[in-house]
This record gives sequence, C-alpha cells and structure tokens, in this order.
Amino acid sequence: MTECDESGITRSHTADDIVWRHKASRKGKRDFKIGTYNVRTLRDSGGIRHKIQRIIIGCEEYSVDFVALQEHRLQTDCEGIQFDTPKPGWTLACSDASSTAECHGVAMLYSQRVAAMVTSLEKISDRIMVMHLGGNPRLSIISAYAPTESDKNEGLKDKFYDDLEKLIISIPPHTVVLAAGDFNARIGNSSHPVHPRIVGGYCYHELTNNNGQRLIDLCESAGMRPAHGRFQHQRRHLYTYTDPRAEKYQLDHILIRAKWYSSLTDCRAFNSIDVGSDHRFVSAKIRIRLRVTRSSKLRRDVFNTSRLDDALVQRFFDLE
Repeated sequence: MTECDESGITRSHTADDIVWRHKASRKGKRDFKIGTYNVRTLRDSGGIRHKIQRIIIGCEEYSVDFVALQEHRLQTDCEGIQFDTPKPGWTLACSDASSTAECHGVAMLYSQRVAAMVTSLEKISDRIMVMHLGGNPRLSIISAYAPTESDKNEGLKDKFYDDLEKLIISIPPHTVVLAAGDFNARIGNSSHPVHPRIVGGYCYHELTNNNGQRLIDLCESAGMRPAHGRFQHQRRHLYTYTDPRAEKYQLDHILIRAKWYSSLTDCRAFNSIDVGSDHRFVSAKIRIRLRVTRSSKLRRDVFNTSRLDDALVQRFFDLE
C-alpha cells in the first residue's frame, strides 16, 4: 500500500518495513542509498548467484545503489580485486577470502548508476576496500570489516584502525566519504555527553565497549560521524546482529564525513533483504545528487590561412 502526503513524500508500506522515498525533483535529484551487510557467506546449496540475486532484488526494490559486504567467503584467482556481473546492471567486486584470510573477505555490490562514475577501486588490506567516484561532488566509499571484540590480538585491531584512519585522511577534504561495514563495535548513549559532536543520542546500547571506543576515536581523528545516532527509530529498527542466545546488538555501522552529516536523511536496519545471516541489512540515505562531471570543450579559433595569399592582406603582416 502506498500513499503520498502533503510534503510530496511517497510512503511505501510493507508488513515488516516502512520505506520513505522522496519523489525525484524536476532536476532529477535523487537520494543516494547505501547499505552494509555481513552475509556470513555467499555460498549455499543454490550457488553463489542465488544469494547475490536475492540481495540485488531487494536493492532494486528499495532503490539501494551500493552495498558493502563482509564475510563473503569467496576465493578468487587474484591477489587484488576480482569483478563479476551477477546480473545485468550490477557489479560484484570482491577481495580474496582464502584460507589464510581470517576476515573471510570484503566486497562491494553496486548498480550501473554507480559503475558509470567509478574512477578507481583499491584493496587496502584483507579487511578494507575503497571505491572512488568522480562527479560533483566526488564520493569515496569504504567497505570494512573490523576484528571482533573478543579477539585478543590488539595489534590486529590497531592495524585495522590505523589503516582506516590513514585512508580517510588521505582523501581530499571536500570529498564525501562513507565507510560502511561490520565494525563489531557497540556505541552507547553514555558516550553522547562525552563526545556530543561524534555520538548521537539514539543508540541501541547504553554502554560503549572497547571496539566502540576505538570507532569513536577513529571518527574524532578522521572527521567522521556514525549515521545511526542522528535518527530516532524504534529499537527493533536499531539492532543489527542476533547471537545464538537471541541477544541483540548494534555492531554494523555506516560512517559519513562530518562535513556532510546534515545531508543524511535516514539510517536504520531492516529485514527486507535477507540471505539467512545472523546480521541484518543496514541502510543509510544521503541527499546528494550523483552526476558525472562533463568535461568542458575548449573553444579553439580556426584561422583561414588561405587569405594570406591575398596581396592586400599580406601588407598587414609584412615586417618592415
């Protein structure tokens, strides 16, 4: 069932979800929707494409153009990034999830709209990938998977956040930066009074764990902000992971460069895109217009050199 209110917003109602879609303006402006999803694995009895197809169908239904994926567990033949076209108009770019990769691989799934603007795509580490998009404004999107809270290897955690911080800081300051992924980080409302410029007041948890503090420190040093704290949603729209004991946690996050924080129009978790993972799909909506910058054609003057054969014209060019 759909309805349109006086503000020009189309409301699409489903049994489990409510999706807000702003009508496109006359200039063709449209919100950019990004998602993150720890799929646990893309392998099942139906094959790799079975789960990918389900994700793509959900993305097309809810106008999501980009998804950061974690733990895909796909092994590739290259050390860098391998590309696949699981469906016309969609591209899957993934890093290798070999037996030596503890994080089981990170990936990016994106639509043709995004593919038309990609200028580069780079694997930073087994846990981090980055995509740079041209246009106005320029956009950089990071897919990340942080070590778990229970991981005792503090050096591994330090390296992950050091790599992520260096990457974000290296991106030009006027570029929109989005970092999406499973950060295994709990950020609590108790951190809001301490870090009011970083942590919003609408977190699922009350207390911040060690990984959550690391994420807050990263945001403070790299000029980022978690998107979820800006919006007040029901608690069932906040948690992103359910453990075997049915305990719920908010571990998956989407970060945005602080300069563009006010461009966020929504961020929440939902069940409408589901491939059997114990994580939920998290989506954020940003009010920016993605467009390819058209190179301006230089106007060149064309000279009619044949007129130099005219004796009268030659008199003007003769050097005395």
